[in-house]
Amino acid sequence: MNLPIRQRVSQYMDARQQHPAWRLLVSPRAPLMLGCLTGLFANQSREGGIAEEDALQALTQMLLEFANHPDFKVDVDNPQQQAGRELREWIKRGLVVERGQRLYETDALNRAVQFIDSLDNRIMTSTASRLSVVQEQIRKLETGLDADPVNRADALRGQIARLQQELTDVEAGKVEVLPEAAAVEAIREVYVLATGLSADFRRVEDSWRAADRLLRQSMMAEGVHRGDVLEQLLDGQENLLNTAEGRVFDSFMQQLGESSELKLMTERVRNILAHPAAERALNKQQMLELRWLRLKLSGESQMVLRARSRSEQDVRGFIKSGLAAEHHRVGLLLNDILARAHSLDWSAASLRRTPAALPPLGVALGNVSVPERLRYKVLDDDTDTTPDFTSTDESLEQLDDEFWAAFEGLNREQMLRDTLEVLAQHGRPMTLGELASQIPMTYDLETLSMWIAMAREAGIEIAEEHEVLRLEDADGNQWQYRLPVTRLESSALADLDLDL
Repeated sequence: MNLPIRQRVSQYMDARQQHPAWRLLVSPRAPLMLGCLTGLFANQSREGGIAEEDALQALTQMLLEFANHPDFKVDVDNPQQQAGRELREWIKRGLVVERGQRLYETDALNRAVQFIDSLDNRIMTSTASRLSVVQEQIRKLETGLDADPVNRADALRGQIARLQQELTDVEAGKVEVLPEAAAVEAIREVYVLATGLSADFRRVEDSWRAADRLLRQSMMAEGVHRGDVLEQLLDGQENLLNTAEGRVFDSFMQQLGESSELKLMTERVRNILAHPAAERALNKQQMLELRWLRLKLSGESQMVLRARSRSEQDVRGFIKSGLAAEHHRVGLLLNDILARAHSLDWSAASLRRTPAALPPLGVALGNVSVPERLRYKVLDDDTDTTPDFTSTDESLEQLDDEFWAAFEGLNREQMLRDTLEVLAQHGRPMTLGELASQIPMTYDLETLSMWIAMAREAGIEIAEEHEVLRLEDADGNQWQYRLPVTRLESSALADLDLDL
């Protein structure tokens, strides 16, 4: 048999045993698990993920509904325990990730779902559309690889001529709009590319967690210097950002600092979804996913940043523990020196007069023997200092007001109603400072953050200028906030679908 064929067969066999997506597809209860979890992930909140308890209950109910199916082998006596085992097995295989009692889908799960969905050809652009995209990319690539200035100048002149002709036609009133069929294909292509961004972010997160796992193994290995661990962390971050998905993530993080670019992208997405062709190209769930693309990518980027910060915290702790280990080794060395000094017979005059490599540096205390001067003083106290972690019961009436105040927070629904009421009373757009003067600011920071989020969701312009807001809390402390200039309007916020 040909050697490349053998290698390919061996590679496929390893993938069948190790790759999470392949192992999922050959699992006997894969249709049941996919049907349950993909439905839950499709209806997940905009911050991403589903509650682990909700997934467990939904999977238990699904097992009971298919209890009589011979392929699933459902344990009717204890379906919840079986659901828990299946869920833990999925987490172990890397199909879902559990963080903070919430489950998040992984790139392997998305690949398996996309493969199954592709069997029905749910989203498939036409050959003509794909051919035009390939031809355009070939033209751009050929131009970018050509180092001849004459050819590059000719290509630029051709682009300028085409743009000038298009501008002339537009000025003459000849506006060429995409046909409905082409618009449907383009919208589907945009949706496929947009959903691929989330998969790129998940691959970045998975790569960061894999690098974190290798970093932890290096920390646990013997003979590893702290500088080597720090260098491995920095090299791992640099290598990850040089990958294709890493560059996508880095580009998105740079755009986060430019709110105008993301705001313009959000506005363009809304205009595309408002086109009649969008209803033919995408279903309702896909339109919602595209509408909340920016928020979803922001949530995915936060997960990546948390994974990276975890590695940085581990390295910081390892460096600090390394300092503590060095101090411990110095202490052991000093104890060894003192023990050897204590074992000497200082009563012999010949020993005391023996020349030493180091001159004596001790304080002259003639009445105290030399070992006693160097020995650490040990406290002769037999008091048990072991911490007591036993739990004690206490009545709720004995808890002070600070304990209950810790559970208080901003009532976002009430604040939204108060804001709309104040805007309706004044009948004009109001800045954040004007709203703060009309509404009691019990939770000032949460309230201001909520107003800014409302402005972004409603598409209200947020200027580059800033205004200064000064508030005084209940203790008489003065607080100053530097806020972006924006004006909230009741008509723009009336139909706001804010996730409270």
